[in-house]
Amino acid sequence: METRKLWKKILWTMNFESWIRKIKKLNDSKDKFFSIISHDLRSPFSALLGVINLLVSDFDNLTREEKIEYINSIEKSSKNVFNLLDQSIPNWLELPETQH
Repeated sequence: METRKLWKKILWTMNFESWIRKIKKLNDSKDKFFSIISHDLRSPFSALLGVINLLVSDFDNLTREEKIEYINSIEKSSKNVFNLLDQSIPNWLELPETQH
């Protein structure tokens, strides 16, 4: 009977260690996912904030045409960020599954 208990304990430990490895792998995938999102969103948001800052800081000195140009640039950048999120996140979420 002791041998049987020992084998159960060994098998349980092996299974437990397997789950720990899987959890660590999933955690690494999560970290990579957030790293990719952070990197891919930083640049478009920096550009967007830069244009908004220019518009706000010089608003009274800008011509109507310049204001429209800045607003169009903000719209374009916003659409680009939205498309990046809309199209890329589903692809990013598939990455861990394809690596199995």
